[in-house]
Amino acid sequence: MSLTHAQPNCYDVRVSHTGLKRTLIQFGRVREDGDRLLITFSSHIAGAQLPDCKLLALHALCARVAHPSGAARAIDEWEQDVEETWEL
Repeated sequence: MSLTHAQPNCYDVRVSHTGLKRTLIQFGRVREDGDRLLITFSSHIAGAQLPDCKLLALHALCARVAHPSGAARAIDEWEQDVEETWEL
């Protein structure tokens, strides 16, 4: 994700899986703005803190490095293994 300057707590979302992109749009988690996907964080709980934009930027940087290196695939496989283990 990257911070957009149009609105506070509004971020560009980059999705590498087409199916995930469709799902996010279908369930109203993101909105399309031209060729961009945007998400705006808000809270319905008084006093609840929203995600720190610096941590979101760090996550985005890690994802941009992991995806082309092939590490993202290994992480996805590991997460799937963990989920299957918990289902036993």
